[in-house]
Amino acid sequence: MKRKQLALILGIIAMAIVLIVAIVKLNSNERPENEKSEENITDQIKGIPLSTLPPEAFEIQDNTITDTWGVVLKYDQLPKELQDAESYTITIGEVVYDLTINKYNDNVYNGQVSSVEHTEEEVGEGLINKN
Repeated sequence: MKRKQLALILGIIAMAIVLIVAIVKLNSNERPENEKSEENITDQIKGIPLSTLPPEAFEIQDNTITDTWGVVLKYDQLPKELQDAESYTITIGEVVYDLTINKYNDNVYNGQVSSVEHTEEEVGEGLINKN
């Protein structure tokens, strides 16, 4: 009986170790969808501040009830030098957020920015880059 109990306990310990290793490995490789790697940040810094775009070219929507700011770019209102991109990003501090094409309106690119981490003013000074 003792051998069976010992084998059972060792089996449980082994499974727990495998589970812990798997969780640690998953967490170390995990990167939020809306963030890019920090390696690309230095390449992205050269962007155009959102607030310098024509007022009709962008919106910052107050979605703070869900802890986000909505960032909207209107493609046909952007300066010509920004109109040849397939997608855009906005860099705020060291965080890069994707702005993707709206599935209902291909003239609109939008994304969500954390209102917990950033003020509306910081979002307005965020740097827009082409991808």
